[in-house]
Amino acid sequence: MTGKQEIARLEGHNGWVWSVAFSPDGKLLASAGSDGTVRVWSVTGKQEIARLEGHRGVVLSVAFRLDELLASAGNDGTVRLWDVAGKREITRLEGHKATVWSVSFSLDGTRVLTGSWGNTARLWDAATGRAVATLAGHTNSVNALAFSPDGKRVLAGSSDNTAQLWDAAAGRAVATLAGHTDSVNAVAFSPDGTRVLTGSGDNTARLWDAATSRAVATLAGHTGAVTTVAFSPDGTRELTGSNDKTARLWEAATGNVAATLAGHTDPITAVAFSPDGKRVLTGSGDKTARLWEAATGNVVATLAGHTGPITAVAFSPDGKRVLTGSGDKTARLWDAATGRAVATLVGHTSSVSAAAFSPDGKRVLTGSSDNTARLWDAATGRAVATLAGHTNSVSAVAFSPDGTRIASSSADGTMRLWDAVGGNPLGVDVAGARGTWLACVLPDQRCWRADDGTLLVQRNANGFIMDRYLWPAPNPPS
Repeated sequence: MTGKQEIARLEGHNGWVWSVAFSPDGKLLASAGSDGTVRVWSVTGKQEIARLEGHRGVVLSVAFRLDELLASAGNDGTVRLWDVAGKREITRLEGHKATVWSVSFSLDGTRVLTGSWGNTARLWDAATGRAVATLAGHTNSVNALAFSPDGKRVLAGSSDNTAQLWDAAAGRAVATLAGHTDSVNAVAFSPDGTRVLTGSGDNTARLWDAATSRAVATLAGHTGAVTTVAFSPDGTRELTGSNDKTARLWEAATGNVAATLAGHTDPITAVAFSPDGKRVLTGSGDKTARLWEAATGNVVATLAGHTGPITAVAFSPDGKRVLTGSGDKTARLWDAATGRAVATLVGHTSSVSAAAFSPDGKRVLTGSSDNTARLWDAATGRAVATLAGHTNSVSAVAFSPDGTRIASSSADGTMRLWDAVGGNPLGVDVAGARGTWLACVLPDQRCWRADDGTLLVQRNANGFIMDRYLWPAPNPPS
């Protein structure tokens, strides 16, 4: 990176950037600002090409359809559809009575799904802007949304302690999943859509039959709030993570606990399934990561060597390597079969806060509190490039799905784009997104916590974006 200079800085928002999204072809980047504007940037031209004004408050979420139709949602209670090429508002979706915090398109682009603090979710016809259905019935905020894999049902989790199943076409409530005694924080459908999993602040997760809405099992055992739930890639196991320092594996068919992944002596900070679903990886504040057999819950290896808390974990795409990032200023590569340390990536001068593999597994990317991101050769552990330019901690890093670009987000309020081959800046710097909640959203619609790199948001099997925000205390938008 010696001698390299930033090409351009694209600034324009007057305040925080709450959400960013790439167009499906990766040529455009949309950003949602607290200044009430949506801005569209040319990634190749390195400039703002459209300023879309109309919202009467903070814009919180943006999403592209497969064409250049853009949706935005804000705390004025409206959703707006924009013709990016024509720089004009096409349709205004009105009906929510409170802040609209999430917007996404169906995979075929014919429907828009929105979630609101007004205790409702709504389905809209993308062509006409007509409300197809209002998914109302919760008596408190809706915290989590998921579509069934076939797109025919919507699952919503709420602070009213329930989850509700809806017919996505008719907007009719099919069932209320009642039984939790605290907020439902996380929801998921099994890959085949036959089961539903909910996680709650009552320290339990619950398994439900998606066809009958009958409670199949209560997954009890955690002694802290269940904040995340997931099915294994083949749907045969569930994984729950909790504030009680454990992760648990459960049998999807019966709801019986398969294993309690106990041994960490501090809260678990990150978890991951291997690509084939046979291994589970956990990282902890106790300075270790652990590999577990998903079939038995047995510890395969304890990855010890870091001298600071584990902040991020990841499997390589082929599942043969494990990557950990730590507060000890290093990242480490491990052999996933043996747990043997393969390489220590030394160079950062402060805590490593985020880590990721490139899609082909040949490169490793790390972000650090030293204000830089670094690119490494995954085979040798050799530093390839230092991505310098941020003026505060780099909190999240990611590769584009094709592996040609890198995005980094920082506590300096910016997100930057870089060339993944040499680490050269691409000149795109979206300014204004401050706070420890900051998420970096890329073309595959993944989103990470800024403080520990944990995956928060991803596109589900049906192509819908499931948003979950971490508001910066003490003043979330109202």
